[in-house]
Amino acid sequence: MIRFIARALMVVAVAAGSSNATGAGQPAEAEIALVLDRESEAFRKGDLPGVAACWETEETSSVIESGEANWGWTDYRDHHLKHELTEMRITKHERTNLRVVAGSDMALATFELRLQGTYEKRSFDMKGIQSVVLRRRDGVWRIVHVHSSAPRKKPEGPR
Repeated sequence: MIRFIARALMVVAVAAGSSNATGAGQPAEAEIALVLDRESEAFRKGDLPGVAACWETEETSSVIESGEANWGWTDYRDHHLKHELTEMRITKHERTNLRVVAGSDMALATFELRLQGTYEKRSFDMKGIQSVVLRRRDGVWRIVHVHSSAPRKKPEGPR
């Protein structure tokens, strides 16, 4: 799995010289933004098949979030995604500073993310950064890896 992610990032880095978020890469950026938008909308609706349609549902897919990892689609779906789709209600989803570096079949999208809503009936307002690796097969971009990072919460009370 780690080798797959490293290979994907290396391919994307090499491709950066030939196609990026401007010029020749603009169509890829629009296609990738559309995939990210569809996944976000499906997530907001609690639509598991809709989320799955945006992912390569293979055991090589992965998610790293808050210091935890899900290795493979089945692990992510069963031990992370299903719970969030059931317990999370998103009222605001905002993606800013989208940057895409795309090759012919691999791409890296990075952006700042802000989510507001409720999770397990508690309100949240989360800001963070996300990196998404996508692969194009048969002309369709799908997510293969997500890494989310949010700022650490400051400790409460005196130090």
